[in-house]
Amino acid sequence: MALSIPVERIERQAREADPRRAVLTALLFVPFVLGWLVRRAWMGLVYLWSAVVAGWQEAARPRVTEGGSDE
Repeated sequence: MALSIPVERIERQAREADPRRAVLTALLFVPFVLGWLVRRAWMGLVYLWSAVVAGWQEAARPRVTEGGSDE
């Protein structure tokens, strides 16, 4: 199996590359990653808070023992 490298296509794409687009991509990368991290952190906090609420509600339930009294 011979490996063929598309040199012509690579050269054409290199000539068509726009440095402004690379700069724009780099500038947009920072807010994108920041938004992604904030969303992940928020979802983690919501998940933990939901667990706290579920535990709180479970602890507040009245317990009935086998004898029928609340303790």
